[in-house]
Amino acid sequence: MGRFTLTGFIKSQYATRPPVQKVDLAGKTVMVIGANAGLGFEATKHFATMKPGRLILACRSQSKGQAAVEKIRAETGCTTAELWIVDLAEFASIKRFIDQFEQDGGRLDILLANAAIVSSKYERSKDGWETRSVLNLSSCLHTDSLPSLQVNCLSIPLISLLLLPHMVRTAREHSTVPRIVVVASEVHYFTNIEKRVLESPEMLATLGSAEYCTPKIMNSRYFLTKRLSIFFVRALNARIAVSTPLVVNAVNPGYCYSNIRQVRKAFRGNVS
Repeated sequence: MGRFTLTGFIKSQYATRPPVQKVDLAGKTVMVIGANAGLGFEATKHFATMKPGRLILACRSQSKGQAAVEKIRAETGCTTAELWIVDLAEFASIKRFIDQFEQDGGRLDILLANAAIVSSKYERSKDGWETRSVLNLSSCLHTDSLPSLQVNCLSIPLISLLLLPHMVRTAREHSTVPRIVVVASEVHYFTNIEKRVLESPEMLATLGSAEYCTPKIMNSRYFLTKRLSIFFVRALNARIAVSTPLVVNAVNPGYCYSNIRQVRKAFRGNVS
């Protein structure tokens, strides 16, 4: 893989898009986190066309999540779509979600970790991690306040790790190869982790501290969270035994139409 450049990025936007692939998902369970709008919804709708045995839309909002389920049913004819509620801004909500899956989830073949937030105001979550006012998020209201560090960098890995044993069990019981897919972005190239953060005793605590999170730092926080997401995928892959029938990867959707793109003028422009 070559070095990332802005010129190369611009050229890539004019490249021919590969055809969308379809496979038979009969009998398999697919879960999409942040599934009610934007990229998450479009991915979920595509999964629905492949007739999964179960399609779980993991969303924060009951009303928006249910609306997404009904829209998918109407547009694809999928009758196996269902809504599960999880708030990635609260670890207690994740625990309830995992408890529900242990009781009622069964197998899990595909986990698409899509939820992420972009904004610039420093706040703290109930769990004590950095939060910011949400300007736009596929699975949240515009007026909500959510933790970018917690949602993007802590909760996504946490929920992935807690579901991982169920996916390994699925692989062994059904002779299949489950997948954990984390939605990344090339914006992870746009930032660096400062030396003082890397050398601090608790890197995440430093990244989430009020002293460190100046307006300048917060302005590029989304980029940093995407870099940390890449680190998570790499670290998880390094720790999974080669013999484990599980694929963990990160996908880059590129520069495209999405709710998150409306957050700042820098993300806007002519996109085909």
